[in-house]
Amino acid sequence: MPLFAGLDDIDWGALEHSGGHAADVPRWIRGLLSPDPAIREEASYEMAVTVHHQGDIYDSTMAALPFVIEAASLPDRPLRADLIAWLASVGGGDDLELGEEHDLPFSRWCETPGEQQRYLTMRHHGRQAHTIVITQFSLFRRALDDADDEVRHMAIWALHTCQVERGPEVVAAFQQRFAVETEPRIRESLVGSLGYMSQWASEGRLPGVDGPAIAAWLASHGL
Repeated sequence: MPLFAGLDDIDWGALEHSGGHAADVPRWIRGLLSPDPAIREEASYEMAVTVHHQGDIYDSTMAALPFVIEAASLPDRPLRADLIAWLASVGGGDDLELGEEHDLPFSRWCETPGEQQRYLTMRHHGRQAHTIVITQFSLFRRALDDADDEVRHMAIWALHTCQVERGPEVVAAFQQRFAVETEPRIRESLVGSLGYMSQWASEGRLPGVDGPAIAAWLASHGL
């Protein structure tokens, strides 16, 4: 099957991103794998700032998601770390409080019925995106062992998207990587991630994860 099969079958002009209609998204998606560094840089910027503006999940974000997964699955690509980071953000991996802020009343977020509807649509897209992104656990787990330091670093973030649904596997992945990791900042991120997961599990927020066991593991390593 050719790369990005079906990309041109989507009516991108009928979709939206932060800049309006999304007819330019296919060019950016292809640009992610361009041999030209300037084109790659523009594509990465637009995907982050326009298609996923300030964390928003548009209909164009959802349409782009399978193609970014495809690109992120390709090894030894210059933007692989950026692509994994994009997936982590779209999938909710930057939500270190496990989504509590989404329980705030509409009055904190919206002033008009139109804004309320936009908020509800974004939330719906966000749930859909999370469901899709967590199916890529194996991709993120492989990335955690990548030769590129930045790819490994972003894989930690991406695996956090799976922490509720696949918490014990995420813990095991972090512990296994820590045993062989030599890069100090990545070791620090692994320790921090396990510390957060220990706390959340002890609060009953990560089903199946043994918080005290993680704490004991950290202590046994002098952490």
